[in-house]
Amino acid sequence: EWTILLHSVGGKDNAGDAIKETGLAHWRMMYNKATNTSGFSATGGGNRNMYGPFEEVRSRGYFWSASDYPDYVNYPTSVILFSDAGNVLSTSMDKKFGMSVRCIEDHYITDFDDNRYNTIKIGSQIWIAENLKTTHFNDGTSIPLVTENIEWNNLQTPGYCWCDSSSVFGDDYYSALRNVSGALYNWHAVNTGKLCPSGWHVPEDNDWKILTDYLGGEDVAGDKLKATVFWPRIADTEPTATNESGFSALPGGYRRSDGRYDEMDHSGEWWSFSEYQENSAFDALYRSMGYENSIVKNTFINKSSGLSVRCVKN
Repeated sequence: EWTILLHSVGGKDNAGDAIKETGLAHWRMMYNKATNTSGFSATGGGNRNMYGPFEEVRSRGYFWSASDYPDYVNYPTSVILFSDAGNVLSTSMDKKFGMSVRCIEDHYITDFDDNRYNTIKIGSQIWIAENLKTTHFNDGTSIPLVTENIEWNNLQTPGYCWCDSSSVFGDDYYSALRNVSGALYNWHAVNTGKLCPSGWHVPEDNDWKILTDYLGGEDVAGDKLKATVFWPRIADTEPTATNESGFSALPGGYRRSDGRYDEMDHSGEWWSFSEYQENSAFDALYRSMGYENSIVKNTFINKSSGLSVRCVKN
């Protein structure tokens, strides 16, 4: 959410001036270019360090986030503003520090199971910002849980599974990914039109196109859609995912039509409601994102496969 805010006012290299209060009441304005065009009115409250003393009052503004810093699970992410510069620093800080806090209004929907999902407005669309994890259709009908590979392979009716139904998960990293990556559904569940909460639907091919076009096209939209955690890094390179859209795509992988799990922690796959017209009896369209580039791939897959699902508002 901090990332979305900063990108909306020019990015981390320039956002500081747009969100800082003007004047000298709460800033030691040697730089003195704050415009507060956002109306956010951030002040230089400094911090209280882990040993007790107060530091950098009017020189810097320190703000907590509720997210752990990538690779430093016990050190939450913080945002730092400067009196003499227009950039914003995102870093990790010891939990013992005292820092300022801002609040943001929750926007969420619930499914039949009473799971709560955050929502996010991206361009003209409103999406749920998490993968679906319901075990019921929106009319209360149960969706069959299918764990056995042979049964999954033969299924021509709705079914779902959890991505930990196989033995691929073991350590804490995979357990954490599993807990947030949601369920995997076959396209027969999607095709009922009852998978998303009332007033929402599984995106059709054109819904996905509107989303990626708004974010600059399929070649670059992936980094703007991907969460900044869980995605593996390419050796000797800096991560490129920004999640500036707030979509928070995760690499939950998928379940093949033969029941095997694949690409866990390397890619994410999401159903489209649209069939693949050249082979509509067997295939439907989907979108895929991988860790190695920023592309949102638009292709087709067997309807018996298990993929993640996002919902978009009607």
